[in-house]
Amino acid sequence: MSQHASIPTRRRLPLIAFGLLVGFAVVVGASLAGPPRTDPEASDAFWTHLFVNSVSPGYESMEDMLRSSEAVVLGRMGELKESRSWVVVPEWGSDGIAFYAVSSIKVEQVIRGNYVSSTPGTLDLELFVPVPVEFAEFKAAQPAERSILFLYRKQDSNTPVDGIVSPNRGYVRDFGAAEPPIGADDEWLLRVRDLSFDGLVRQLKAASARS
Repeated sequence: MSQHASIPTRRRLPLIAFGLLVGFAVVVGASLAGPPRTDPEASDAFWTHLFVNSVSPGYESMEDMLRSSEAVVLGRMGELKESRSWVVVPEWGSDGIAFYAVSSIKVEQVIRGNYVSSTPGTLDLELFVPVPVEFAEFKAAQPAERSILFLYRKQDSNTPVDGIVSPNRGYVRDFGAAEPPIGADDEWLLRVRDLSFDGLVRQLKAASARS
């Protein structure tokens, strides 16, 4: 009886060892994978939804926008949720819907100022989405890359959130080289393409220390 009982145990040992090796490989693979891969096309689609065809605050330089911001942070988007109520825009007809969304930003560095936070290391960024889009489509295009965000504290929300100082200017993305916002036409903003993203971060930190 004891002989028969020992056979399954011996057979399980190789399987257990194999399982442990597979689990180890998965953990090691995940650790070597590094940060989330970036997708410029998805990022462009996401930010295009936020583009506003209106007059945005005028800035004469990157340092001007830096000084005008209550906080400037380097971070990466986390969980994205619907926020407030969806808003029907009359001039678009019954199918025209704009809405707010909130992204939980994982803050890597604070370049200037202070941001609103209910959880250490994160901030809630509220985004107004003026282009009609299904939320699932909007969420699917959520960027994975790091970004520099120029922020102000929103006063029209019931919860503590930050907003982007200008939806058409107030962010720079990390694609190795710095990438300006969708539709940017300010010469001073387009010049960020001449810099590495980390080089731009260093320049902004130096400019913040001077101001």
